[in-house]
Amino acid sequence: MAASLKSQINQVTQGGTGSGPPRPVGGGTIYGGYFYGPEGVILNNPAGGSTGLGVQLLNSTDVPDLPDWDLADWFTFYATDPATGAAWTSKGLLRNDRINVRSYRRGGDVITNALDNRLDYGPFGDAIQSGFLNYSGRLGTDNYKNLANGYSVHFAKKVVLIDRSDVPWMVDYDVDVQLENCVPQSSRGNHNNDMVDGGSAGIWVDKQYDRFTIYAAWVACQPTWESGTDKKQEHGTGQEPRENRTVYGFSGFAVHTETLGINNTPNASIGAPGGGLNSIQPYFGACTYPTVSFNIMGYPLGTYRKNLGGSNASISLK
Repeated sequence: MAASLKSQINQVTQGGTGSGPPRPVGGGTIYGGYFYGPEGVILNNPAGGSTGLGVQLLNSTDVPDLPDWDLADWFTFYATDPATGAAWTSKGLLRNDRINVRSYRRGGDVITNALDNRLDYGPFGDAIQSGFLNYSGRLGTDNYKNLANGYSVHFAKKVVLIDRSDVPWMVDYDVDVQLENCVPQSSRGNHNNDMVDGGSAGIWVDKQYDRFTIYAAWVACQPTWESGTDKKQEHGTGQEPRENRTVYGFSGFAVHTETLGINNTPNASIGAPGGGLNSIQPYFGACTYPTVSFNIMGYPLGTYRKNLGGSNASISLK
């Protein structure tokens, strides 16, 4: 990925320091892949595999079988596979090997399993220094009736290294990210009419000087009731991706494209074609990892203002 970005950056040069307008300096695509991403969904659809986007994917040499997303952090945190007690095998080859989990619960419902990669004591709060008494120590918007609820999220991430040697004029940059052909699940299904943990869904970027990280998140499984009699059947014997590396129960992206949008085969139980909206069957695909594209915009000195506090904030347009 880093080499590919350097090649794109080298195609266009801009001399000097602080001259010229902002401009694109690179870009790329992080594929979910044929096996576990939207590309496989599209190609497995009878219409999608033979026309339009399906043909482009079939003819593409860039789309990989396995996801481009980085391996999950738990491969580093834990030396052994909890399912076998032995060292990890087939790293990166199985469905859930790139799914990270972050969760916490409050009060008397703290998760105490020592093997779990969870924030048992809650999140880092804002403004926790002396003098600020009303700081955020938890996610209050989902804290119904001050109950000891929690928060859970699944996410995949991709670290991209950038070589700035050919753009000495670039004092800062932005990364514009978008999902391709898919959208994350943003809420859970009902569980026995009980309250469930809060969650997140979306894409965001963590910028550093010489690298950036793209994250794609979707709501996680409920960590406390995904065990015992209430455990979802598709999750197998455990409640986290690292405990069940092959099952589909942690997949959280829906695939929506033009060819997947409408199945024109009539459903005999709800009427024939022409009988109204219920006479056709909308349907979609499901996959584990998203495909994300991104563009990098470089900013020369004087064209990027970080602090827009106060009223009538302004920036220079070039």
